[in-house]
Amino acid sequence: MIDVETPLGLLWSGETLFVSSKAGVDADTGFDGRRFSGHRVVVALPDGTGESNGLTLAPDGRIHMGSSAPCDHCGTTLPYSAAIVSFRADGTDVRVDARGIRAPIGLSYYPGTSDLFVTMNQRDDLGAKTPGDWLAVVRPGDDWGFPNCYGQGGAACAGAPRPVATLDQHAAVSGVAILTGQLGPSIGNATIVVEWAKGLGPAKSPSSRRVAGTRGRSRPSSPASRTPSPGCSHHQARC
Repeated sequence: MIDVETPLGLLWSGETLFVSSKAGVDADTGFDGRRFSGHRVVVALPDGTGESNGLTLAPDGRIHMGSSAPCDHCGTTLPYSAAIVSFRADGTDVRVDARGIRAPIGLSYYPGTSDLFVTMNQRDDLGAKTPGDWLAVVRPGDDWGFPNCYGQGGAACAGAPRPVATLDQHAAVSGVAILTGQLGPSIGNATIVVEWAKGLGPAKSPSSRRVAGTRGRSRPSSPASRTPSPGCSHHQARC
């Protein structure tokens, strides 16, 4: 296994393990239960792009990845920053499918559809105006308006989409899983979102945990389940 810096996304596709990290995306093959025999660089991102986050396989076979902004609230002109990026499994045809997202972290397609659910970390500099982190369905061509739009409405958010669920403030939302009945009818169709922290600063132990689902619907909708867990503060070591 080749050493990588800040690996944040893992995706098995066939016999290949794709790993996103600070430098981009690598692929490892030939796993014998202990080690890989093959390694290649799939996508190399320009320096300063931001952190490479979760990976998911799209229905058309492309791989989608969340790519953070390199800063909390500054604008960026780097092509793959603050965006959902996609590419073919061989690393060709890299493109930006959605932009203006401060930190798209967890990605998951609703089974059997082209609905891409994405968790989004929000800005930390807004004080009392800080919104909760988001769970959203991201469409090709979306522009979520970062850094000017953070859900406050008005001219800064003109044309920007809205999330399907608002989670805790400064929660460093991470992975998202889509449930379609696997945990029984009491939960039904739902999303589960991991929160690394609750509140800016040292992580606090959650006072409660719950799983919220919607029954009788074909797709999950707000509210998403909220599963805070202790670990680290918002955006520290990319929570």
